[in-house]
Amino acid sequence: TVKIAARDFQLCWNCFDGEGFYQFKLYDKDGLHEIWTDSTDVTFINTSEFRSLLAEGTTYKWNITAPDTDPIRKRVIRLVGQAEIDTLIQKLITEEIPGEDKASNYFRIAYVLERKHYLGEAWAYYLLAREADKTNPIIKKELTRFLNEFYLPH
Repeated sequence: TVKIAARDFQLCWNCFDGEGFYQFKLYDKDGLHEIWTDSTDVTFINTSEFRSLLAEGTTYKWNITAPDTDPIRKRVIRLVGQAEIDTLIQKLITEEIPGEDKASNYFRIAYVLERKHYLGEAWAYYLLAREADKTNPIIKKELTRFLNEFYLPH
């Protein structure tokens, strides 16, 4: 599941059987009716491509097809209100943890956001953590993992 609000995010996939063009399809919440389709030769698509078709609070499904591949299961995306994310972030910011510096605070927020599937916001907070402390090996390792997992620019 990916939840987006004000920040868009890249939906990505691995397709070891197929090469060439991928057909991306966005479906209604039941995964029965196709809402939007596009083709690409890369293994990701940005949610900005179809964001205007999403209604806040509604769940959608998506998948890709490629030549010579088996069907790929449908995955979930949901457009949420920015207030939902802002409330969580504000709660995390105001929690006081003894000895936590700015970088650790940003990292903790990023980690929680990622676990709750707010991936666009998690990415932003991982980057803030790195900027706050460029030498912390844990922040560097987790940011690299996140960037690699979602095919994000380094």
